[in-house]
Amino acid sequence: MIKSFLAKQMVHPHGLFGRFLLGPLWNRHNAVLNDSTLKSLRLESQDSVLDIGFGGGYMLAKMLAIVTQGPIAGIDTSSAMVKGAQKRFHKAILQGRLELVLGCVEKLPYDDGTFNKISSVNSIFYWKDLVQGFEQVYRVLRPKGLFVLTFTVDEDLDKRGFAPYGMRSFSEAEITSALSAAGFKKIERCTEQDQHRSFLIFTTEKLNFQRGRLSP
Repeated sequence: MIKSFLAKQMVHPHGLFGRFLLGPLWNRHNAVLNDSTLKSLRLESQDSVLDIGFGGGYMLAKMLAIVTQGPIAGIDTSSAMVKGAQKRFHKAILQGRLELVLGCVEKLPYDDGTFNKISSVNSIFYWKDLVQGFEQVYRVLRPKGLFVLTFTVDEDLDKRGFAPYGMRSFSEAEITSALSAAGFKKIERCTEQDQHRSFLIFTTEKLNFQRGRLSP
């Protein structure tokens, strides 16, 4: 019963638990993953950044402290997470530094080449279509832009028994194949570990051409 409730909340956070408890829980539980991702992003003050599946907003807070002259955007499929972040980051939103959107990675509501840095931490488990999601990331990323994807390894996630509730794990080979299919060619990966699990960090750049054609 408890596992079922928690898994359903993780797939689609809702209600008081989703809005007020799950976000802070994610922030604590995924702190090491988020910090490692931030390091790989190599953020600078003038970057244009998108965080996919921002959850409790841990990454958004860190980004706002570094990216002081460029725009930051976050997208999440949970209205509870979006409402919570809108309240928490109200000042940054009013200042025009941050935009938060309710939506999914398969239909990113941004123009081509909007961002030069994109991140996603432990959100791919909930994506509906992996390749389509990566194609959208590729589309809204600028040439030579950086995409950092971090997630718990499949062996550790599978032990928790969340698969029947809509959480899908992915192997290193599956992610590499999907990124390549979406257009990413230069793909690097490393494995790190915290007290809870091992996790993979994929770092890839959008080359200065589009599927064989030079970019403008």
